[in-house]
Amino acid sequence: MKKILAVLLAAGVILNMVMSKVDAQTVTWEKVEVAALEAIQDEITPGLQIVVTKGKDIVYSKSFGTLDGKEVVNNDTIYDLASVTKVMATTQAIMKLKSEGKIDLEETVAKYIPDFAQNGKEKVKVKELLNHTSGLTPWKPTYFHATNPKEELDFICKLPLEYPTGTARKYSDFSFMTLGYLVEAVTGRTLSEYTETEIYQPLGMMHTMFVPLKKETKWAIAPTSLGNPFEYKMVADDDFGYQCEENADDFKDWRNYRLIGEVNDGNSWYAQQGVAGHAGLFGNAEDLSKLTRLMLNGGTFDGVILYNKETIEEFTMVQSDFGHGYGFEVNRGGASSGYMGLYADNRCFGHTGFTGTQFVVDKGHDISVVILTNKQFFGVNEKGNYKSTWPMARRIMKAVYESGLLEYTGSMTEAKVNFADKTQNLPSYISENRNYVEVKSFFEFIGMDAKEFLYEEADTPKTVPSGLIVKYQAKDYPVKSFAIDGKNYIHIRDLANMLKLEVKWNAEMGVVELSKAETK
Repeated sequence: MKKILAVLLAAGVILNMVMSKVDAQTVTWEKVEVAALEAIQDEITPGLQIVVTKGKDIVYSKSFGTLDGKEVVNNDTIYDLASVTKVMATTQAIMKLKSEGKIDLEETVAKYIPDFAQNGKEKVKVKELLNHTSGLTPWKPTYFHATNPKEELDFICKLPLEYPTGTARKYSDFSFMTLGYLVEAVTGRTLSEYTETEIYQPLGMMHTMFVPLKKETKWAIAPTSLGNPFEYKMVADDDFGYQCEENADDFKDWRNYRLIGEVNDGNSWYAQQGVAGHAGLFGNAEDLSKLTRLMLNGGTFDGVILYNKETIEEFTMVQSDFGHGYGFEVNRGGASSGYMGLYADNRCFGHTGFTGTQFVVDKGHDISVVILTNKQFFGVNEKGNYKSTWPMARRIMKAVYESGLLEYTGSMTEAKVNFADKTQNLPSYISENRNYVEVKSFFEFIGMDAKEFLYEEADTPKTVPSGLIVKYQAKDYPVKSFAIDGKNYIHIRDLANMLKLEVKWNAEMGVVELSKAETK
């Protein structure tokens, strides 16, 4: 990798690096850059932008690779944000209007769009569109039935519910298409007009817009796919995941050219001319970081106030039995799943886009990470799918947390642990209300030989946790660990999950109670 890194550096594919107010001697971004460069090498994407913020500042901003194998990406490059539109356009508008008292999330959608009250949708509430529990179907090819925004809204209003409202979460483009029309109904302006004049322009987000080809922008736009092969297959192949009544070849306007500046999403482009509540927004990473920093700063940034802190908390916490916030996804983390990475918890929210875009905001650590790619440039594989950027995003998120950027305050103590009718005080490190116990002492206490566990001795300073892979019974388990005075301290819940133990905190006794998990 060092040789590859040197070649890529010589080729000039790492550009426009920005760092501010961070001690470069204590923070290292090498693992972030390796993850980015390997994604390019593996043809996950031809190029990408990464921005990391801490507090009100951008602390790291870099562009990597090319747009198309030739033209180099820079920090001004604009990307098709796909479903990031849902939260950086539509949800932002709803948050602002809600904080101004112009929209009530508990009201029915029909209050704002009367024609929506058809075919069982009469009682669907605004909040149920936001958390994807409305009952609306996830997707249909509306361009077989609509050629303009008015016909599109008529089509949506006539849709029946696919399932009873509130009984499930089905991620639905139609929910956010409807919300886009709701913004228009309340404000008298299109979603594009409203967001650009009320949000993007006041914040100086000059790279963020709908339908960039109409704006005569001076910045390069990252190309996406050659036509719409994935969407064609969605319509043509019932085994691909969607049951469509339409015949794919009956639609005569399939694009067969490289998409540059045209939103990739067909329902947004064909029927809504590129302005829709679910897709259509274009922008760059540094612009998006203005909104992530605004949300971390209570709804204000550079003197601009969009909404209040209470609105942010409401929208970015879990708002259904299915783990979704209002618009935002919450805690989509994990060592091998999701895109938010090993260290994500319920204080983390964000969203992704089908073109290879994603961002994460961590309220607990006051940081955000924006990663934009144009992965669709390389086309679909033999099964008709695009490669996923999520493994790359997980690596980048993990690297950010382990970069030295964050200060993890903690203290040495002892944890009183109960297991199998015995109680013992174990060496422990408390950080951010999480209990990390010394590994060998823990194993001895529960009566297991530490040799059964294989793990690397961590060498990170105690102010920075590291992600380790512990091997137990021929299986790998990701854990969070601190290295202190040559000893490993691992999060007690990680150890318990690995050993299939249940963990309960007995606040009255001040004891961590461990018990064997019931088998089902």
